[in-house]
Parts: sequence; structure tokens; C-alpha cells
Amino acid sequence: VPKMGEYHINSSDLAKLLHNAIGLDKTVSAATNRDDSENDGVKPASVADYEIFKKSLESAPLANIRDLLDFESDRKSISIDEIEPAAEIMKRFCTGAMSLGALSREAHETLAIA
Repeated sequence: VPKMGEYHINSSDLAKLLHNAIGLDKTVSAATNRDDSENDGVKPASVADYEIFKKSLESAPLANIRDLLDFESDRKSISIDEIEPAAEIMKRFCTGAMSLGALSREAHETLAIA
């Protein structure tokens, strides 16, 4: 995250940290036979990379109102065993839900084709 100059919350450096943390490999796609790869070409998520991403977020300058909020819950955490598998979620996934109206019509159509 840059120390001086114009600050962009969605920086490419921060995006790369997140991609590494969740195991996203941008070189893997349907065009590169993703479906034939083990785990659809997704690398295992890295806790160490996530911690780097998390520390970067925590040390970033305040840029949004949400940066001033701190959430606490009186509820007990959900067991990971109760979480629906990503493969089941992906069956219902649609590109329209990704942007909630933030993308242009052309971008939505391109994503729908992809």
C-alpha cells in the first residue's frame, strides 16, 4: 500500500495479496482447461498469505466510512462443518449478483457470455 500520493482502496498490490491468500491463479481459466485441473486449478488457500493481506488492510489509511466501524456479535461462531461447500454455492452463482448494478450493461453481458 503506497505511503504517499493518491490512495486507491482497491490497489493492485492489495488485490494480489488477496488472490494469493485465497489461492486464485489468474492464469487458470476455462480456456486453459480449468475443469480438467485438480480443484479446478485453484491453489490451496494460504493462512500465511491471508495474515499478510489482513495486516495490510489493518495498516491502510482510512478510506471509507466502513473503515471506522468495528463489528462485534453476541452470537457463537458457526462451525466450519455447517458451512455450505463452495461447489454447491457455485451452482447458484450468477454474474449479475457480483456487481449489484455497479457494472455497465456491456460488462454484464460479457461476463454472462464468459
